[in-house]
Amino acid sequence: MANGAPLHATTMPTRFPTCPIGFIVVLALLLPLSVVSQSESESNNSFETADELAAAASLKGAVGCGDSDTDDYFQSALPDDGTIRLSITYTNNSNDSGADAGLYAYDSRGNQIGVVGTVNVEKGTSVTAELPVYCRAKDKVYFRVNSGYCFAYTITYVMDVPERAADPEPNNGFATATPVTAGKATEGRIGYRTGNGIDTDDYYATVLPDDGTVKLSVTYTNTGNDGGADAGLYAYDSRGNQIGVVGTVNLGVIETVTAELPVYCRARDTVYFRVNSAYCFAYSLKYEMDVPKRAADPEPNVSFATASPIVAGKATEGRIGYRTGNGIDTDDYYKTVLPDDGTIKLSIAYTNTSDDSGADAGLYAYDSRGNQIGVVGTVNVEKGTTT
Repeated sequence: MANGAPLHATTMPTRFPTCPIGFIVVLALLLPLSVVSQSESESNNSFETADELAAAASLKGAVGCGDSDTDDYFQSALPDDGTIRLSITYTNNSNDSGADAGLYAYDSRGNQIGVVGTVNVEKGTSVTAELPVYCRAKDKVYFRVNSGYCFAYTITYVMDVPERAADPEPNNGFATATPVTAGKATEGRIGYRTGNGIDTDDYYATVLPDDGTVKLSVTYTNTGNDGGADAGLYAYDSRGNQIGVVGTVNLGVIETVTAELPVYCRARDTVYFRVNSAYCFAYSLKYEMDVPKRAADPEPNVSFATASPIVAGKATEGRIGYRTGNGIDTDDYYKTVLPDDGTIKLSIAYTNTSDDSGADAGLYAYDSRGNQIGVVGTVNVEKGTTT
């Protein structure tokens, strides 16, 4: 930095630039009230005394024009998630050519989240510096203008807000999962930051409307400045056991991709979905059910005691092997009173609705005391085929 002037904070008492008093009075009388009200107010040389700066508004100020006025602080409550587009126009009012200044951004806890330096500004000239701060969630932030040289400046910022709406927070666990409905898209944002940390997880909950395959999809847009950003989509059963996952990797800046996660053989039950990333994305989440053509059998019918009644000559439809958080429905029992003596001609047509080729099934017959009187196995059924 020219002349060794530092970029640093100070809490020393404010000293205003030495300007003729008459000039200050005349200027105040000539300027419109709206312009005067948009100037910084001293002292604003710390986080505690920071001036308010609203999005899309601008403030005029001067820094470095007194021995102790090396720092001006501003604070703002961000109106939405997104990228902060911070801009400052400096005019070097000192007698030094090659004057330097710095523009800093901080989160609500005072951690630095961005900086841009402006160096070697000729005396009497104006320059503009821009500081984008990506992936900020709605929160308080601070800005700091720093110089040991005398600059007049105008500071402003706008928010670049993602097109997709924010999800309701908090929803960072099973207990706070946001309800979603089959067939309806839900928008959200992940990986946005506040002073308290990063929103890395969004959870959703749904009660499946029927048995079948859950067809889950998410469309991500990388809203950060990291090329090669990653995200994950997870599915869990009603007990929190993971039942599916798909990763999306190496997304470029502003790149949009869709990831699909099929979850086969789910019975009607509560399931959860989780979107995870430490990078910031806007996304749209949706699921649909691919329901088997054959109707479900009445449950429970998992034993002799709960067997479903059937009648000779009438077909009965059912589903087997579907899963909930409590386990797999591995058995369906039926009972009938034979209408006459004779040979029972029992038949079954299976359709493999899973994603496993080579699936097996068994059909059993028992007498009134539960003794097995017949069995036939069906093996290696290709997925999607009927036997």
